[in-house]
Amino acid sequence: MMSKKQKNTVTVDDVEYDVDKMEITEQYLVMQIRDVRDQINKLNFKLGQLQASQATFTKTLTDALKKEAA
Repeated sequence: MMSKKQKNTVTVDDVEYDVDKMEITEQYLVMQIRDVRDQINKLNFKLGQLQASQATFTKTLTDALKKEAA
């Protein structure tokens, strides 16, 4: 059973381009863009985790201070 090779394409301004047929410099730019996009996604994921942690810590502190004041 042979596996199909996935097309290596990129869409720019609604035009699909075959990355394998691009010049080396253009391929490099595509790789950079993809890497930066992946890093942004990872950072957004991490940001969500940190914001949830901050909210939890803030609520825990607020609850402790209210309990102490009572």
